[in-house]
Amino acid sequence: MKNCRKKIKSILNTFQKYKADLNRSADSDNFEKDNNKKKELPKTQAINGEIACFDTVISTEYPYFAGEVNAVDKVGSPEHDGKSENDYVFVDFQSDKYSASRIKEIEKYFSDLYGEPKTFDKLIKEADLFNMKTSPDKLIRVTESELKMLLKNQKTAESFCNKIINSAQNIKPEKSFLNELKEKQKDVKPPISSKEKKNNKIEIGDD
Repeated sequence: MKNCRKKIKSILNTFQKYKADLNRSADSDNFEKDNNKKKELPKTQAINGEIACFDTVISTEYPYFAGEVNAVDKVGSPEHDGKSENDYVFVDFQSDKYSASRIKEIEKYFSDLYGEPKTFDKLIKEADLFNMKTSPDKLIRVTESELKMLLKNQKTAESFCNKIINSAQNIKPEKSFLNELKEKQKDVKPPISSKEKKNNKIEIGDD
């Protein structure tokens, strides 16, 4: 009886291992298929690199909205209407990860813009935040860790975007007034003292 139980247990263990191997193999195949699909997706050039469907971006055109790319319509493709020389990027900006303070900033921005109160829920419906069309040269690709930081408040998002734009354009940071003054002072020769003037006259006279 004990031997029989051992055999059954051994068979069950073998079956479970076989099942786990099959699952791993299926997961691996699915992962490879997903990767291949991603490679085939149309890409376009954002401010700091290529973006495609499922990438995370932040907009410099709208008030630093962040979200996931739904689709990229390339110029010349059947999906593109041909009215623009740029590719179209459709982004889901209705992220549920915005902080409460960030949502208030967005609501204030659009309330001031339209001259009437606008709630975030209203904006999702009225402005199509779930599938907003924008140009790739107004988008910055971001990582998930960067996104968490950017959804907190507009000041952080604005500072981040400016840094990326300046870096992409190879713009050197502006010099402070004090640094400029120091550099100018290096080029200015110190005034000649009366003693030096007298010596200079004597030298000229000697020649």
